[in-house]
Amino acid sequence: MLIFVSVNRILTIKQSYHERVVNYLCNAQMRDFNQFELTAMHALNYHPHHNPQQVVPFVKLDGLNAYVNTLFPGLVILGPDPHEHSGVGQIPGTNTKLVFHCESHMSPSVFEPYGSTVTLMTGNFRDVFIMGARPFWATNLIGSPALENKIAVGPCAYEGDGSVCICGNCKVITIAERNQLHFQGMLDACKALGVAMMAGGTSTSIKGPVPAVAATVIGVLTVDQPLRKPARHAGDKLILIGKTDESGNDTAYRAGVAGAEIMIPAKPLFEPERISGEGVLAAIQTGKVNAGSDLGAAGIVAASRESACAGGLGVIVDLSAVALTESARDISPFEIAFNETQARYALQVNSNNVDEVLEAIRSTGATANVVGEITETKEAVYTFGSDIIARIPNEPPEGIMEILCKM
Repeated sequence: MLIFVSVNRILTIKQSYHERVVNYLCNAQMRDFNQFELTAMHALNYHPHHNPQQVVPFVKLDGLNAYVNTLFPGLVILGPDPHEHSGVGQIPGTNTKLVFHCESHMSPSVFEPYGSTVTLMTGNFRDVFIMGARPFWATNLIGSPALENKIAVGPCAYEGDGSVCICGNCKVITIAERNQLHFQGMLDACKALGVAMMAGGTSTSIKGPVPAVAATVIGVLTVDQPLRKPARHAGDKLILIGKTDESGNDTAYRAGVAGAEIMIPAKPLFEPERISGEGVLAAIQTGKVNAGSDLGAAGIVAASRESACAGGLGVIVDLSAVALTESARDISPFEIAFNETQARYALQVNSNNVDEVLEAIRSTGATANVVGEITETKEAVYTFGSDIIARIPNEPPEGIMEILCKM
């Protein structure tokens, strides 16, 4: 079995999977990618969560919004874009610009209905905050099977009809009780950040254990133009807001990494989420931030590599520079890179303006430090101090996608 060496903890790679990849790469005369690199390419180049163009007809949406803009000029400023966080529009006859984001959080809700619904909402909030807007309103949707049905909260939900715990660790409740946990998570997240819940919908026609839990959040832009995701300038420093903890292994779970056979959803955060939101607004309002991303699925890797790829640039990140919570002092570089800890943002700032932006962020009580830099190369490089942990090309080698889709 191949061993992926970390500083404090060892992460193993499933041998059968790794052998298939090695055989393919050798036949194609390519280098042997390690588990970090394969997980990143699986998440960011294959999985629909990071590649919505696989399921969303963006060209048709662009056509619709272009037509509506002929009726109400300037109504749509930034329409749905697979390389952006949210949409931006302007209320006709005013200077008020609104930011819109919609997201679902379904699979994690099987394991932790309350906490995963909190992180659904706070993830939505971050996609609004990162563009320089303050979230004010939300709507929701909760879809489920019949309310009287029983459901195991945990991995046994996927066994049989999902109503019996066979591992001894799940709690069996009714669908109605699970729905109330979803709803309470939404309410508590909104209350913590001062967001009003304006409307919602329900359905009891869902089949299977995975609920349909979704929300839309609307905010008001606090700056003239929204902050965009694509990286703009090589040499910009990468500032990370917030601390990384040991929770949120969704990406490793989906990629089939050994040791992540059970999903551990990210911990819900309330006050840290509010503080980091204020911190990112303070940074953007300096006018010195060139690009940015919020951190959620695939953690630091997604936030850094997606932005670099969208801008046709590269990035280098030193994972040893990432601020950790006390409970995460022994996590591996892999976990630092991919964990989906909440309440975090990554901002790109010219080196001459780093001190000013850090001061603005820290004035709100948020944690912030420099962890990397945008480069001219078209690859993402992750180090731990002087050790290179991974080098990931912006474009995976031709043919490797057929391997990644089997992970």
